[in-house]
Amino acid sequence: MAALVVVATELIAGAAVADDQRFRLSNGMQVILQVDHARPRVAASLSYRVGQRDDPAGFGGLAHFVEHLMFEGSLHVAPGDHFALLERAGATTVSGRTGLDRTTFTSEVPKQVWRLPLWLESDRMAFLLARIDEAAVDKQRSIILNEAYERGQHLAWGTRWLEASRALFPESHPYYWDSGSGLDRIGLPEAQVFFQEYFGPNRATLALVGAFEPSQARKTIEQYFGRIQNSFEATAATLAPFTPLPEAVSVDRHAAVLHESVVVAWPAPAGFTDVAACLDVGAEYLRRSPAFRGVFDVGAGALTIDFVPHELGSVFWIEAIMREDDRADEVATVIAQELETLGRASVDLSNVALARQRQVARWSGLERDFASRADFLSMHGRSVEAEAVRYSKLKPDAILRALGSLASAKPLVMTTHFDPRVIGGAYTE
Repeated sequence: MAALVVVATELIAGAAVADDQRFRLSNGMQVILQVDHARPRVAASLSYRVGQRDDPAGFGGLAHFVEHLMFEGSLHVAPGDHFALLERAGATTVSGRTGLDRTTFTSEVPKQVWRLPLWLESDRMAFLLARIDEAAVDKQRSIILNEAYERGQHLAWGTRWLEASRALFPESHPYYWDSGSGLDRIGLPEAQVFFQEYFGPNRATLALVGAFEPSQARKTIEQYFGRIQNSFEATAATLAPFTPLPEAVSVDRHAAVLHESVVVAWPAPAGFTDVAACLDVGAEYLRRSPAFRGVFDVGAGALTIDFVPHELGSVFWIEAIMREDDRADEVATVIAQELETLGRASVDLSNVALARQRQVARWSGLERDFASRADFLSMHGRSVEAEAVRYSKLKPDAILRALGSLASAKPLVMTTHFDPRVIGGAYTE
């Protein structure tokens, strides 16, 4: 088995990474072209350097709100026509989403109509404010409230990230969540100013992947986007060096939950660093290894292990859903003890190599998906092919060292206790 892993890794490391053509328009918009004639499709992804971290204090959710408004039409596109035009053209992907760092719009269409998503994106970048009004704002507020309800953001676990971010990151960090929930305060003026500030070409990256001719694509992109004016400012991403917790942090939450839960989490270096990649593979290794089996002896009924990378910082997250209450300290102790064992020679490195290979296969699998490739290029300026190669070169002992470093680092331990008095959400001591 170990020999097969080595051979597979060497094959991936030696594979050719798709060639990208990159250029920048005079207004600052970055463009990445990746030609692939494997299928008669073209995916376009436009990513703006703005996300939840940019929400103003008191107006939490404003970036997400503006993303929704961008489907309400623009000067030459009536409300609802953005989806309708793409669907009639044979689009298989039409999406928009807002994360911590980026707001991204992606669509994939037959190659005969590859210009359509480019025109639609350019029209709303240039002329969104000519169309949106108070009615559009009210409509999207209702849609977002419904989304939040469906995702359970009103429930006990719905606010955990908000509370965890305040413990894991210092107040000066962009991920320290202090903007609160401001959906009821967001109106047309706030949306207009936010759009003008952040949604210009100087904060955007456009990626095109699929069966197109590069010279035609470049000419079309220049024609559609080249004369659009910049947003108010184009500051670079805030530098936020990795800062471990100086002391262990304990947070007790109370909610009407069926079972008590314990989260043990650590801040980690930003995504795309070698340490972050090692922790990503490490989480995959732990999910399939007998490690942490001791938590079930102290009352855990289920265990979730995850690594969440972001542009300015990441989080390693372990959650235990408990069968028995009031044993959070024991769970945290067992987790720390198990992490310490990962630095010992008794760990089978071939299992770590298998976890690495599973993550490499995940990246390689995205190569067949034009929309995912375009998405990743526009958001991160990196190709999924290059990430597959980078992960294939990670050393098993480096992965174990990254995991072992968590044992000596100070964690956040967040416990959610049962409290029948709580109707919805949670309160924190």
